[in-house]
Amino acid sequence: MKKNKLKFSIGILLSFIIILLPLFGCSIKDTGSRGGAIEALSLLEETDSEAFQSEEAKEGSKPENFAEGSEEESVGEAAEGFKSESFAMKSAERYSKAAPASITGDLIIHFIDVGQGDSILVQIPDGRVILIDAGDSKKGNDVVNYLSTNGVLTVDYLIATHPHEDHIGGLVKVIDSFEIGQIYMPKVGHITKVFENVLTKIKDKGLKVNTAKAGISILEESDLNVRILAPVSDKYNEINDYSVVIKIGYGQTSFLLTGDASADSEKEMLGKDLKADLLKVGHHGSRTSTSGDFLKKVSPKYAIISCAKGNSYKHPHSETVERLKENNIDIYRTDEDGTIIAVSDGVNITLNKEK
Repeated sequence: MKKNKLKFSIGILLSFIIILLPLFGCSIKDTGSRGGAIEALSLLEETDSEAFQSEEAKEGSKPENFAEGSEEESVGEAAEGFKSESFAMKSAERYSKAAPASITGDLIIHFIDVGQGDSILVQIPDGRVILIDAGDSKKGNDVVNYLSTNGVLTVDYLIATHPHEDHIGGLVKVIDSFEIGQIYMPKVGHITKVFENVLTKIKDKGLKVNTAKAGISILEESDLNVRILAPVSDKYNEINDYSVVIKIGYGQTSFLLTGDASADSEKEMLGKDLKADLLKVGHHGSRTSTSGDFLKKVSPKYAIISCAKGNSYKHPHSETVERLKENNIDIYRTDEDGTIIAVSDGVNITLNKEK
């Protein structure tokens, strides 16, 4: 009986890999409880033209779309749903919001305390909203409540930095609770139930996913720009290096939000304009991120570390904290300060702590 169950489980897993690989056009990596990474070679080179289009095949510089997913009852049926034309086009048809020529007022960035995870709410002065990650599954309701308390009705831009649960788990509740505009995710999969649930929820609401990669401008306006600086490459050994790195410029102020990008991704970005007043420190302050050369290029005045008090990873690591202190950077931590709110009037940044 045990052998039959094992064979059945392995069969389901292999089916999932085979179905998703052609949709992603890249390797699926699993770095779950085993701590290692399984790299599956692509079995098919071509993808469905309605669900996945290359950058060259599109007009202008619109972001690449990808479609993928699975449901508990039928991996195959869900995958077909993600490949459908209606799924790829519904969001574009149902959602449209014109941007003003110029923006005045305060840009507010909330580094929400979600424990050992990330969730960042960006409120643009004209009322538009960007949400970057939403903590783990247990924090989904907390994030929804926080957004609602701050008057959010629509998430205009939803960014999932990478498919680890402490970043995407809460997105199911967010997508279920709010009107969603554009969604950006890196083109990498993760064989977990949490990742499946997020993709299924996206499919159920008839939304599409834009591939997040370096060079894409999410917003480009006279006083405001939101640009993706990473991932630069198509393939990495670690899922963290697929992290979407966002730079926000508002007036004379700027913010660099790095997800869990490690030193390998940071090295690829060194040739870019990284200077920022505020840095959201990579990977919860792990020693694998915030390398010396990268920190010098960013040269921030403020650093935000998102982590849980007494977490088992011992984040932030002492090496990272010392490096920040050596560069005279003011450090704010959600484990000590609670939710941290940065307010920019386009000239100056002020920070408020919840605790």
